[in-house]
Amino acid sequence: MLRGRGLFLLRTFVGGKELTLCRKNVPTGLNTHLSKLDRNVHFNSNQQILHISQKVQLKRFPQVQQPWLAVKRTFPEKNLKEFHTSGRRDAPPFLVLMIFKSFAKVSAVISGRAFRQWWKSLPKHKSQYFGNYVRRNIWKIVAGVAGVCGLCGVFYSAHLEQTPITNRTRFLALNNKQLADIIEVECEQHLKEFEGLILPPSHPLYEVVSRVTMRLLKGNQDLHQIRDRTWTIHLVNKDVKNAFVLPNGHIFVFTGIFKAVSNEQQLGIVLAHEISHVVLNHSAEQISFFEFIDFLLIIVLGAIWAILPNDGLAIVATWFKNKVVELLLKMPYSRLLETEADEVGLQIAAKACLDVRESQVFWESMSHNSPDTEEVAFLSTHPSHLQRAKHLGDLIPQAIRVREYCGCAPLPIRDPRNVDIAKPAIGG
Repeated sequence: MLRGRGLFLLRTFVGGKELTLCRKNVPTGLNTHLSKLDRNVHFNSNQQILHISQKVQLKRFPQVQQPWLAVKRTFPEKNLKEFHTSGRRDAPPFLVLMIFKSFAKVSAVISGRAFRQWWKSLPKHKSQYFGNYVRRNIWKIVAGVAGVCGLCGVFYSAHLEQTPITNRTRFLALNNKQLADIIEVECEQHLKEFEGLILPPSHPLYEVVSRVTMRLLKGNQDLHQIRDRTWTIHLVNKDVKNAFVLPNGHIFVFTGIFKAVSNEQQLGIVLAHEISHVVLNHSAEQISFFEFIDFLLIIVLGAIWAILPNDGLAIVATWFKNKVVELLLKMPYSRLLETEADEVGLQIAAKACLDVRESQVFWESMSHNSPDTEEVAFLSTHPSHLQRAKHLGDLIPQAIRVREYCGCAPLPIRDPRNVDIAKPAIGG
């Protein structure tokens, strides 16, 4: 389990060469760009990295109040597009594969049911004949099944690779082009869904998000997964305590998140966690793993509808099978990815010189202020808030060492973990 591993914080190996995970050790020439970052609206070694808001005067946002918000001028004014969209494309191959999978599931149900009805309609001597035939050729059947399983095993082994930073072995069937096609469709869907709710760069909360995001990106330029992307912020005026980042660099932050965080440090912790999902390519990993499992279980689905005596039992067994797979495979795997993102996100926050102690405070506050939404970890895709707080609390000493190693300013003497948990100041 990830929890016993600890953080891979101080050093990593890239291309066989050891690199310290600090801004001062980014590739040659990049520090020059970083020194110019505070004077330019956007940055990337080759292309734009982040869209930044223009200077605004602080105005009270009627749905969200934030006593800690103090907007300061950081970047010169320029006219920028809030996001880029490309033209429509035909359905990517992977989406065609998903359609085929759905067709295969339906075919498995129909074929299994047809086989059951055919078997029931056979005269007794015919069913005995086929039964004897199966018994005589059982080893051939077993060999055929083993061969299919062997091919699946070869396919699985051929698509194993290691995650960046944590070096965990994982199955990854999607290539970058396939993932980009899927994410482009998803991004367009989100932009259409939130049309009319996306706040302009002139909004004060947008400038807060951009300031925190830029701090995270600047502190982690040694990671090519961050350095080589164009990052775009979308601030969505919706009372949802959430934020997410798509693999194409589009950052979606809901205004409701400001009711859950007490300061910019905690907002940075949340965004660092979401950015770490992109760094670790969790989207492609999760899609690959879940779809591989679904394809394997098509055989089980067909067997259920062929063996069970009637449709009612088959429906119940299919539902039970889906729940077992969800509880024993999909949910634990999702929790593993979330825990890994917590670890790497804490590292990203530490390299950006954030107060990493706020990570524990944030999750303890979430548990304290949302007791009704706290779920049993076994029945959730995420660890519980208290579990995350405890795990991050165990890793904070290492994260503080990373801050020191990267030359960050000393942490404030006042430890936020020693302050009684109260309702977040924002939106209160």
